[in-house]
Amino acid sequence: MIRNFEITLIPGLLQTPEYARYRELEIARIHGIRDIDAGVAARMRRQDVLYEPGRTFEFIILEAALRIGACPADAMIGQLDRLNVLSQLSNITLGIIPLGVTLPTMPQNPFILLDDVPYVETYGRSNAASVSESESYKHSADALMAEAVTSDEARHLCMRAVEWWRAQVKPG
Repeated sequence: MIRNFEITLIPGLLQTPEYARYRELEIARIHGIRDIDAGVAARMRRQDVLYEPGRTFEFIILEAALRIGACPADAMIGQLDRLNVLSQLSNITLGIIPLGVTLPTMPQNPFILLDDVPYVETYGRSNAASVSESESYKHSADALMAEAVTSDEARHLCMRAVEWWRAQVKPG
């Protein structure tokens, strides 16, 4: 079981190549030169895990991640379409916390729970948190998912964001 919470980004396992390219460019700006194409390819290869039997995934994101300028509008539209497609897989739960929801716990940072082991996301790396923090992250993930919409409601939020992005594209 993989549980992934993101504040402003689309989780790596759900990213399109175009979206991933902008994330790799961001990491290169922070940490220096790197092989962008190799980084994108590695992100895409990691997504194979989504189709392995016996794996389950829970992704929790804030609605802001659907609208923040993480990449150009056309790439965001493609990314949101991918979210809609992947959210229909039986082993994936996509939870989106709508704007305006009062949260029971304020997220301090993105995190991933691999089974029960927490990893805290920072710029360009993921650091294992202490085992003693595991329960805190599980409770946080539970509380955040309780505020999220899933299934058709999540796909509806994605489609509203697609319409919003289309309105941002300047003709000509």
